[in-house]
Amino acid sequence: AVAYNPDTGQTGKASNELRKRTAENEALVRSNCTYNPNCYFYAFQTAYGALAKGESNQVYLGSSNKSLKDAEKQAEKNCKKESGDKYCKALVSSQKDIKK
Repeated sequence: AVAYNPDTGQTGKASNELRKRTAENEALVRSNCTYNPNCYFYAFQTAYGALAKGESNQVYLGSSNKSLKDAEKQAEKNCKKESGDKYCKALVSSQKDIKK
């Protein structure tokens, strides 16, 4: 799970949590988003997830089963495609606990 607080610029992430709700809560607390309706939050089902922001200050998500870098690139690609912004940057990324 990943979270971004646009009011403060804080990000939060949680990985390797046994329960989805625990990961969600951890990401929200770390980004100071617990009671902030302006925050962006993404709990992903794939192995990796990320949030990216562009010049328009909109936030976009990306996910991947390959790597954190790939999830970040996907978020940046989605940002550029959806917003039309030329500059988009990954804000925060995290990985899901992968059991073997």
